[in-house]
Amino acid sequence: MTAYATSDELAAFAGFVPAYVTATASATVLAGEVNGLTIGAGGGYGYVTAPPVTIAAPLAGVRATATADVANGVVSLLTLTGGGSGYGAVAPAVTIAPPEDLSRLLTRASELIDDFCRTAVYAVDALDMPTDADDIAAFRDATCAQVEFWLAGDEEDDILGPVSDLTIGNVKATPAYVMVLAPRAGRILRAARLYRGDPVRL
Repeated sequence: MTAYATSDELAAFAGFVPAYVTATASATVLAGEVNGLTIGAGGGYGYVTAPPVTIAAPLAGVRATATADVANGVVSLLTLTGGGSGYGAVAPAVTIAPPEDLSRLLTRASELIDDFCRTAVYAVDALDMPTDADDIAAFRDATCAQVEFWLAGDEEDDILGPVSDLTIGNVKATPAYVMVLAPRAGRILRAARLYRGDPVRL
């Protein structure tokens, strides 16, 4: 389906910048160990969480390790957590993971909003997209709120679904509600009369 919101609209809604640039870095080696890391120009863009950092392994020895910190959407700091051993004169390649794919999240959030609003009545076009300006705005803002919610935590609960019942001996425990629809998204949809329930599911 077509997402209810674009990256630009998410940027306006939640302050995220829709440009995605993967950060780069280089390493220096001294006496067989990685002894320094330098972030490439700009530090990338569009990061909302710290990305994994991978330093190429030596032909024989111990791979060096590092972590990244993010500030204002860019990789702002690389911390060498282990210099490794066995590196030659040529510095190993350093790979920083790309930013989160917001387009994928926007599409998934739109699907989730559709699921919660499946009993709502509103005008649509031939592609089943809303046509009323107020409805369009509500679906857009709810989608942005859902992605904002995921980015602040993670989307694991929605992917995995509710945790199964837990049985210990003769005692069976049913887990509490699993949050699926973001509270802010629920408020937006209820205000637009597109959703009447609570922002939780069993």
